[in-house]
Amino acid sequence: MGQKLFDGKNYEKRCEYCLKGRLPQDNSIVLCRHYGVVELDFSCRKFEYDPLKRTPRRIRLDTSFDENEFKL
Repeated sequence: MGQKLFDGKNYEKRCEYCLKGRLPQDNSIVLCRHYGVVELDFSCRKFEYDPLKRTPRRIRLDTSFDENEFKL
């Protein structure tokens, strides 16, 4: 279940992507300003999406090229 939060796309409400949460070195928990130590997938009513915390998906390129594709 997502909510329209940014740029018309649906994003999952998770404390991992919240503006008010901080990730420690081990990235196993979130340190929340309001609720203290919470799980990564926890969410609350004070959730504010931070697009800089989201890591984009890798683009997979097709590497199966044929030599004939490069001839003029």
